[in-house]
Amino acid sequence: MEREAVASTAIGYYIATPHSKSDSVAEAAVAFLRLKNAIMWDDEELVRYVFIVGVPARDNGEQHLEILANLFRKISSEEFRTELSRVNTPKDLMELTGIR
Repeated sequence: MEREAVASTAIGYYIATPHSKSDSVAEAAVAFLRLKNAIMWDDEELVRYVFIVGVPARDNGEQHLEILANLFRKISSEEFRTELSRVNTPKDLMELTGIR
């Protein structure tokens, strides 16, 4: 909530990318949520797809920024955004995003 108060992580296209560094995170990870119904995110935008990125607090920013940059490149593609609604398995999502 503190992170969202600084700046919304809703980026358009019904997508949000909340991200944070934390001592509670042992290694970088990405979780994906596809909501059945879009929700209002921070009273700003409707969001249906959420990529949650967590990295260890000790990360010097490289891994954190690399993950976000890769996601943003993918998200800029209309084909990618269309395919998000069609993925059915974690394997499908990993192939689509290139995240392992």
